[in-house]
Amino acid sequence: MNLEALQTLIDQGEGQRLDFKRGVPSTKDLAEMVVCFANAEGGRLLLGVNSEGDIVGCGSYDIAHSLSSIHRVTEPSLTVDIQEVDTLHGTVLVVSVPRTPFVHATSGGVYRKRVGRECLPMSPQDIIAQQAERVTLDYSTTPAGRARYPDAVDAQVMELLLTEVGRRQPGLSGYSDVELMRSLNLLVPKEEADSDRLTVAGLLLLGRSESISGTFRRPR
Repeated sequence: MNLEALQTLIDQGEGQRLDFKRGVPSTKDLAEMVVCFANAEGGRLLLGVNSEGDIVGCGSYDIAHSLSSIHRVTEPSLTVDIQEVDTLHGTVLVVSVPRTPFVHATSGGVYRKRVGRECLPMSPQDIIAQQAERVTLDYSTTPAGRARYPDAVDAQVMELLLTEVGRRQPGLSGYSDVELMRSLNLLVPKEEADSDRLTVAGLLLLGRSESISGTFRRPR
């Protein structure tokens, strides 16, 4: 994400899929925020932006630690994406949270869901109803961790896909790589946060071996 895209997000203001935080929250608070978005429609946290929409930057942070901490203290474990955006007023961290086929909690048993600009507690009835609804979601179309196009894609496998599609479906031969991948649900929809992210199906079908093993390896 570049500075222009960040400013466009900030100009939208906080809402159902966007929240601002002045700095980097504690692991406990960050996990609750991530769970809150995941249990609704997914969304983004902008760390280093105050509630008025002013960029104040993050004083200190450790992205690798935040990623592993979120994965460790959420159940089922959540994988988010964190991008750094450098500005004149400091670095903003953009935390992108996917909507998954599951209802998530923190390891402390906290269930929350984003409603408007608030993270509200979920009752047992809410949890049961939402999980029943999400059973119908297709896991293969959810974002695959931090895997992105084209970095995580094996170019030779991509070429084989293009050849096969051209042979079987000539009408798709005029599509760009991105258009074709999106039509096959191998990329997240362009309306979603970070639309260059591969879906689970996209990574498994086209991903480089190290990208696949890095995304799906079991945490220690």
